Amino acid sequence: MEGNKARVFLRSCTPNFRTFQRRGDGRTGRDCGEEVEIPLDSRARMRFAFRAVSLFEGDGPEQYVEIACQPDNH
Repeated sequence: MEGNKARVFLRSCTPNFRTFQRRGDGRTGRDCGEEVEIPLDSRARMRFAFRAVSLFEGDGPEQYVEIACQPDNH
């Protein structure tokens, strides 16, 4: 994490792997790379969903990253 952003690195052992998808505000997934930069809200706990997709459009299960930000205690 750096400033108000976090970098997430994704890996998969999915056979015939094609891409990763990150679920957006709706239920649809959008293709993303193996490295994703996520903007953070410094007052919130956030949950992000990712999944692997195979060449044959088989979607893997969703995997989650949860980040809880805490304000600086100055």
